[in-house]
Amino acid sequence: MESEPRAPARDAASDPIRTFVLPDATPTGAAVGGSGRDSPSFTSLSRPAQVIHRHALSLLGGEERLVVIHAGRFDCASTLLRSHLATQRPSGPTAVAHLIDPSPDISQEEYWGRLDAMLRGRSATGGDAEAGSSDVDASRNAFASLLDTVSAQTRPVLLVLDDLHLVEDAVTCVDDLLAVAPDAGLRIIAVTRVEGAWPEWIDRHFDQRLIRSDSLRFEPDDVAELLRLSGADTGIRTPEIIHRVTEGLPALIWAACRTVPAAELSEPVHLEEFVAAAIDREVNRVLSRDARLSARRGALLLSAAADPLTADNAAAFAHPASGASAFLAEVDRSGMARISGPPSARERRYSHPVRSALLRLAARELPGLLDEAQRGLIALWLSLDRPHDALLAAEEIRDWPRAADIIREHFEVLYTRDYPITMAHQVLAKLPEEFVASDALLRRLRSMHHRFAAPRDVPGPAPVAAAVAPPGSDEHHAKQVDALFHAIDLRVHGRFDESAALCDPFALAPPLNLDELSEEERDTEGFAFVHIGISYLLNGRFDDAVAALLRAFRTAVEPFILRDAAGKLALVNVLLGDLHEARAWLAEERRRPSLPADTEALVRSAGDVAAALVALEDLDTDAAMTIFFDLDRPADREEFWGFILYAWGQLSLVKGTPANSLRFLEKEMLRFASLTDNGAVVGPLLDSVRAELQLACGRPDKARELVADSSHPLTAPVRARLLLLEDDPTAALALAEMAMKNHRVTPRDAIDLELIAGAAMLSIGDHDQARQYLSRATSTRRVTGLRRPFTALPGAVLRRLAVLGPALPVDPDRLTSEFGRLSFIDGASTPDLSGHTDATTAAVPDALTDREIQVLRALASGATNREIAAEEFVSINTVKSQLRSVYRKLAVTTRSDAVARGRLLGIL
Repeated sequence: MESEPRAPARDAASDPIRTFVLPDATPTGAAVGGSGRDSPSFTSLSRPAQVIHRHALSLLGGEERLVVIHAGRFDCASTLLRSHLATQRPSGPTAVAHLIDPSPDISQEEYWGRLDAMLRGRSATGGDAEAGSSDVDASRNAFASLLDTVSAQTRPVLLVLDDLHLVEDAVTCVDDLLAVAPDAGLRIIAVTRVEGAWPEWIDRHFDQRLIRSDSLRFEPDDVAELLRLSGADTGIRTPEIIHRVTEGLPALIWAACRTVPAAELSEPVHLEEFVAAAIDREVNRVLSRDARLSARRGALLLSAAADPLTADNAAAFAHPASGASAFLAEVDRSGMARISGPPSARERRYSHPVRSALLRLAARELPGLLDEAQRGLIALWLSLDRPHDALLAAEEIRDWPRAADIIREHFEVLYTRDYPITMAHQVLAKLPEEFVASDALLRRLRSMHHRFAAPRDVPGPAPVAAAVAPPGSDEHHAKQVDALFHAIDLRVHGRFDESAALCDPFALAPPLNLDELSEEERDTEGFAFVHIGISYLLNGRFDDAVAALLRAFRTAVEPFILRDAAGKLALVNVLLGDLHEARAWLAEERRRPSLPADTEALVRSAGDVAAALVALEDLDTDAAMTIFFDLDRPADREEFWGFILYAWGQLSLVKGTPANSLRFLEKEMLRFASLTDNGAVVGPLLDSVRAELQLACGRPDKARELVADSSHPLTAPVRARLLLLEDDPTAALALAEMAMKNHRVTPRDAIDLELIAGAAMLSIGDHDQARQYLSRATSTRRVTGLRRPFTALPGAVLRRLAVLGPALPVDPDRLTSEFGRLSFIDGASTPDLSGHTDATTAAVPDALTDREIQVLRALASGATNREIAAEEFVSINTVKSQLRSVYRKLAVTTRSDAVARGRLLGIL
């Protein structure tokens, strides 16, 4: 398409580009718009001071021998280098040679030759020569000459290399330079637009660092500071709007701040449109002033229709004479798109503001070709078996009939292999009602979308009944899939018994012959059994869940489905009490490659809960806390919310902070009140852990209220424990023996019940029977690997059991001294827990360090772990370690309780 006629390229400083018209370009600081007010003057500040924030500049101030900045066209990396040289030049005698913002057409000899000439000039004069002020010695190889010049230095050397992607075999060249470093030392700071082999190279060297473009981007606070420095009168929402529209790209923020009228900065009414117009001008300027980009202007504009841009679809935009490879190489060199994926399957994506600008320019200059390209891409994506990309392309041009057809024809792939991204983009939720009302499949799928995406308190459409067709009919397969989605629909509506019952015919069907199935068919089958397993798991049918999830894992090929099945197998096994199996499935989950962030968020919660519960079985509260830092409170649409809260409660029991956890659980459960009945296993599961927490708080009456009317096997241990603690061993024994006969009792609860029965026999005086129960408990423990049930009895009872013979897996004396839960049950005075502190936190905690106090104050401000790390210039792992220490010293388990405890103690 490069040969197609196109509108002449527009100069960046003329002709408004969008229908929302910016005033004609004016000198910086001149009045713009019709408001009668002056636009903010940016001429009073140097450009580096405005477009580079302090954090980005500090990244270059370390001691690494090599710093490589992988930056895009709009990250202002060249400005960052200039700022570094202007503000952070090495102290003492240092030979500095820099090449910043070289011409895109610079030759290899000139690139290295200019650096060599600068370095030789400074060696001779001891001063600073400007880039290009010394002639390049063309009579010898410039890079070889630079190597000689560097190695001959007697002073430390700093090389600043911009646009290193213009150099052939840049990694090898940098390695050669580092190899000839003088004794005084060599440091290299380089910028490249093409990531290439740099990540793998730098990972192998401890004294090298890769800085990605995300680290250079502005946050809303940085935008606010920039506007403040400019003297602009801004509204409260102005920085946030500019940041959102520009996605924090420094060059786009700079372009917006130079041209947006002062009236819009002060009272933003149409600020988004003004900022978008400024971005259009900046993108147009880049295309117009780079000769190589200007030559491919039409192709570049149209390539924005492809998201992502790949080797498969680039041929639709490239000139036949140069081909797709040359076109993609030029896109890579331009730095306008972010590159991801392995070399064999590279994908390029323009940032949202840049892509939007390119599409607006294309709509203005090449409307017919843009429409042709967008519709052609739908067919191309379908031919490449990428229906989700086709669906997004149809949605972008609002071709709703085509979008509906894609969903009908490819829904099995969209909701199996592509399930995470299909649910994330919610295209079906945007379909106009006329395309959905008469189609049962689309109605069901949209209902499922709503339940997964909308807030819990927003009413959604009722489940749509599944259609029925006779076995063997042409419609039978489609009706089976319809029934599966009906089961999912029922589950997300909180009707767990019905959902599980609807799954039974699928689970009873004989396995398919995998050798006769395509990968797509295997993934469809695997996806189905993952969801059958989830329905069984949420219904408390743990054994059935294991069978379904195993079938999913053995059938599917897609990594997402395998990762999902492994994490959920780990969870159900740890709930059953088979710790060895849980560990094996966690290892299997971690062995699978990482998934994209959106997909990871969908599948990780089950595995994280399993990992936390496994850590608690090892009585390793630090490891469990680390997992909970990443897991945080359950998201509003999290299906495994109840298991997350259950694990929080179990952590608090082990740590001895029951009152804090009770408040947290009861508050969070209000968000999911409609999802604890109708066969939901989390109902009795959370009743049991809350009753245990009430017992640990010394409130048996409240514990009894929670489980008095329950007959569920999951509440049997706490009901028996209540009877034991109320000095009714006969009733406790009878309940334990009856519960152990129930086939739904898990091995975990069986250990708990056997220990309670043993304790009851001790109270009755039958030591032989007590020894038998203890032997059974320890035997089951050896098979399963469980230890935590032994921490649920008072230390005094455990000490009496220990003398009966079978070795206990825990030390009763250590447990009594370390766990607040046992100290209450073991006969310590029961404190007044009606206030806002745990009994175990009544004493003044260990003193916090200065750094820990800073972290606690950051928590109080609402900062995330990542924000704290950026503010303190430390890694996120360091922040997590500091938070664990703060939590331990304050004896809390949640952020809100840490802040409340800090205020109570006067730390905040």
